[in-house]
Amino acid sequence: MGWPPSTGAGPCQVTKQADVPARMRDGVVLKADVYRPAVHEAVPVILMRTQYGKAGADIQPSRLQTPFWFASHCYLVVVQDIRGLGASGGTFYEYANDADDGYDTVEWAAALPGSNGKVGMYGTSYVGATQWPVAIRTPPHLVTIVPTNTSSDYYQNWTYEDGAFRLAFIEPWMMGSIARSAARQRGDLTTVAELTEAGHNAASWEHYRPYASFPPLHPGDPAVAPYFFDAIRHPTYDEYWTRWSIRGHYDQVTVPVLHFEGWYDAFLADGVENFTGMVAHGGTAAARAGQRIVIGPWDHLGWGRPGSITAPMLKDIGPVANSPINELMLAWFDHYLKGQSSTVAGSGPTVDYFEMGANRWRSSTAWPVPGTRFTRYYLGSGGHANTSIGDGTLSAQAPGAGGPTDTYRYDPSDPVPSVGGHSCCAAISGPQGPYDQGPVEQRPDVLVYTTAPLTEGTEVTGPTHGHPVCGDLRTGHRLHRQAGRPARGRDRAEPEQWHPECPAAYFTGARRTGHSRPGQRVHHPCVADQLPVSGWEPDPAGDLQQRVPAVRAEPEHRSALRHRHHLAGSRPDDLPRSRPPVLGVAADRAVRRPSRAHLNHLPDGRVERR
Repeated sequence: MGWPPSTGAGPCQVTKQADVPARMRDGVVLKADVYRPAVHEAVPVILMRTQYGKAGADIQPSRLQTPFWFASHCYLVVVQDIRGLGASGGTFYEYANDADDGYDTVEWAAALPGSNGKVGMYGTSYVGATQWPVAIRTPPHLVTIVPTNTSSDYYQNWTYEDGAFRLAFIEPWMMGSIARSAARQRGDLTTVAELTEAGHNAASWEHYRPYASFPPLHPGDPAVAPYFFDAIRHPTYDEYWTRWSIRGHYDQVTVPVLHFEGWYDAFLADGVENFTGMVAHGGTAAARAGQRIVIGPWDHLGWGRPGSITAPMLKDIGPVANSPINELMLAWFDHYLKGQSSTVAGSGPTVDYFEMGANRWRSSTAWPVPGTRFTRYYLGSGGHANTSIGDGTLSAQAPGAGGPTDTYRYDPSDPVPSVGGHSCCAAISGPQGPYDQGPVEQRPDVLVYTTAPLTEGTEVTGPTHGHPVCGDLRTGHRLHRQAGRPARGRDRAEPEQWHPECPAAYFTGARRTGHSRPGQRVHHPCVADQLPVSGWEPDPAGDLQQRVPAVRAEPEHRSALRHRHHLAGSRPDDLPRSRPPVLGVAADRAVRRPSRAHLNHLPDGRVERR
């Protein structure tokens, strides 16, 4: 199954009508730009609801073609400013009005002159997030959605990640985008100027504590960014967050969905969860079968290739990594909104993913990829796994009794830094994507475990699991988490009795490709270093799982797999600032459940090449 052929503008001439009003159920008027194709017959509608300014959609960004391009293919295209932003009325509050306003807008758009009553939605990031609440409400004229780079939940993996506040994403995004746009809509030009200046210096604000009095967002003025301070006041997964969650509601979604994600996007795990959740629990058989996800070698914004700003290792891949999003979206809409037969949809769930290192596209009918086997690797050492030149090993053989414990000191004032990985939102705001992790792995507070060279070509694709057994050597406390709270050292125990499970130290993207050069190791790029990867228990629903890029490991290059363990930057507002704990990772078989990692493997040639 290949990509649709590249195409230019379509046959229809297009005119634009600006600021078309739509009245919501509570009387608030939202404004949209409507792009009309010059045709006599009624045509379908494709709808974007954005908080980034509808006028900006006319300027081709790094991912999507313009509304003029889509309308030229004989669609009625509607781009609407969401409530409280741009030209629309009302007051903006994150997530609060997307379901009702989205439902009302779909039904309004379906009744526009020239519409045939069929509506599809599209858009990226928060614009993708505006689609799911509407699909859950099932407006009668909504036929399909195409959410890109978006989440399944606005607590986990959006505002927080395993309990850690996503500082480098949330603060710059709110200063430079939504809070500033809302101030402009209110006519508060003083605040606009202040937020613009603060946004230009976002990095200098990252060290400000406490978050609850963050000056650029005006903690004393509820008109500026009340949602930011509400999020700080709700650091655990409670009813504040569950009211907006997508997960748990897949059975209410009855439309087919085309999902797009990037291996280094901040919302990769949730994008995959939305796909698998719909395949398993979608509201109808047609919805379950009508799911397709594309996972490419991209970060959150750098999809436009070759002109987009992205990590050098991603840019070096070349044209094979270019995004097929626009042509695939068009073919998807042609199929579901115009009834045209197509090979891009309707044949059952489909996964298209880019295999890093081999630099080729692969296809599968499910996720994880059928044929995946999980191999248990045990962490071992002579007690000196610190740094990449330590003696840490990963082995399929369980350790014997009496083995040593690796230790490191965690200092919350000097956390292990993030070097690349998955993040949001732009490469120019901080490194994201694959970067050499060598300097990080020279820190003594990083434990590194590495396999022997592999003996066969191996594809590593999909979720990983980990169970490091860890504790505080200084106090003998077990480290654990309850409902998103940081470890507090409850449940005292002797160090020899540690047995709580903590999330995995993770496989980290370090080298240029999965085809390692002689002497290099293949790292498993999965998450950025800001995760609190030690001292936290798995999600109650199961093991911590991170979706990882598909990489190739070739034995002739002495490829190996590496597992890294550390406690990274967490929640500085909560963590102790004195007497940093000395943490230990036990590899002794006498411990109830020795430290281990589960790594997935796909035998060479098991996945059909695109």
